[in-house]
Amino acid sequence: MHNKQLLIALYQNTSTSLQSIDELIKKTEDKTFNSLLKAQYDRYDKMQAKIEKVAQAKDVNLKDNNWFEKAKLWSSIQMSTLTDNSTRHLAELMLMGTVMGTLTLYKNRIDFGRAEQDVIALLDQLEQLEEDHFNELKKYLKG
Repeated sequence: MHNKQLLIALYQNTSTSLQSIDELIKKTEDKTFNSLLKAQYDRYDKMQAKIEKVAQAKDVNLKDNNWFEKAKLWSSIQMSTLTDNSTRHLAELMLMGTVMGTLTLYKNRIDFGRAEQDVIALLDQLEQLEEDHFNELKKYLKG
């Protein structure tokens, strides 16, 4: 049970990240920041593929975020960037998302910590990915 729940949680975490980055790439005019977002997108995409592979091996049917969550995220990004699509603001949005994703991972570790080691390894990898992305993004707050 813990394997299934944790795999679904990790999958939804990466799905949210991918959707967020996809929307923010459309908003930025800064080529360097755009390249960073694309690189982060690729890393989340590869992470999601690892999660899918382990889920398939364990016969776990992954569930994506529901349409309401996707719509809520989309509208939040649209509203937040309506008057400010500066690189600094977009980086701030990404940082807030990264922090939220990391907090979710911490809670997942507590709630589903009895999952098998290969599933916990995915959580560890995603947590490290979030940390790396945070460190990359915070440089853009300087404006």
